[in-house]
Amino acid sequence: MPETELKPHHHHKPTIVLIGGGAAGLWTSMALLSDGWRGDQLTIVEPSGKTEDDRTWSYWAKESLFPPEVKQQVFSKIILASNGKQQSYDLGAHRYYSVRSSQFYAYAKEVLAKAGVRWINAKATNISDKTDSVEVLLSDNSQLVADYILDSRPPEIVVPSERFNATLQHFGGWFVKMSAPVFDEEEVVFMDFIEVGEGVAFFYVIPSSNIESLVEIAVFSENVWEHAQYDDKIKHYIVEKYGAPPAEIKEREYGVIPMTDQPLWRGSTRRVWNIGTRGGWVQPSSGYAFTRTFRFAKEVASNLSRGNPSPWAPSSIQQVFNAVMLSYIIDNPEKAGSIFYNLFANNGPSRTFDFLDEDSSIGQTIRLMWTCPQLPFAGRAIKETVLRIMGTK
Repeated sequence: MPETELKPHHHHKPTIVLIGGGAAGLWTSMALLSDGWRGDQLTIVEPSGKTEDDRTWSYWAKESLFPPEVKQQVFSKIILASNGKQQSYDLGAHRYYSVRSSQFYAYAKEVLAKAGVRWINAKATNISDKTDSVEVLLSDNSQLVADYILDSRPPEIVVPSERFNATLQHFGGWFVKMSAPVFDEEEVVFMDFIEVGEGVAFFYVIPSSNIESLVEIAVFSENVWEHAQYDDKIKHYIVEKYGAPPAEIKEREYGVIPMTDQPLWRGSTRRVWNIGTRGGWVQPSSGYAFTRTFRFAKEVASNLSRGNPSPWAPSSIQQVFNAVMLSYIIDNPEKAGSIFYNLFANNGPSRTFDFLDEDSSIGQTIRLMWTCPQLPFAGRAIKETVLRIMGTK
């Protein structure tokens, strides 16, 4: 008897439990809804109410990921600075967007509530993979049964790693109000590299008016700092760049994101798929994740629409380029600033953004990488590719 008669998949969408209501869980549920799932086939399990501002997401795109009612800041120019050099770029067709998490959460939760997606305020404590279904035990001792689980709980990342390139991106930021207008509302400081003892660090400045801005330092290193260390650097930076300390610090944010080329998605099973940071969705070479999450969420939804879904995995060629970039930055932290600076200087913002978005062809990607200090890159790229093709990595 043909397969189709046994499983009329075109009538039946599998039931799905999404563990975690952060960016990955929310984008993926919205992607599933737009692919024809009904709200009652989806359940989100998330211990927090996801109402507060716990982070700021920034992304670049040719058009906004959100409808106009979602409040975001939009910029048409960026500044890059490294080793005493500074360059301002007009973004052309791209825009740089910044959205507070409370805005994103409110928007997503409204979309999900309208569709009737179930949101359970609890923690997933145990997952058991059965042959034809998956069971999730919750912290309130209730149990859910579904066809698939999409798991976005934070993974355990070993840093440093023996087998993979891995480091941490950790950051601290202040939302400041200055006593005089010092910020250009059209322009974001995208990366302003500074010297730190260990690893790589850069500032970014995202203004919300000419006197208010988020000023944040991101550090790539194995050791996370104390809050006071970020605060100290931020205060010093503001005084140095803008001539005075802030009149007011309205809010602060701190966080840690793993940067690794470990193929985390390989931890997926047929019915339990790793998504988000747990699935390797954070870009290993830059730490950016928001547009990737949007894009990968759609890929997961279309994978699940197939007759016999196989877990999501990214394209292998992109993995190679990311591994090459990341390993080079880890081994040569003092050159990271000039790599990013030169990428933009030699290729312009549109082509560089396409490259960072993994949106360029292989030929364009190789040409673009050639504008970096070639030899270590090319040698490393070949080595990484061979290791991956041989399956040892």
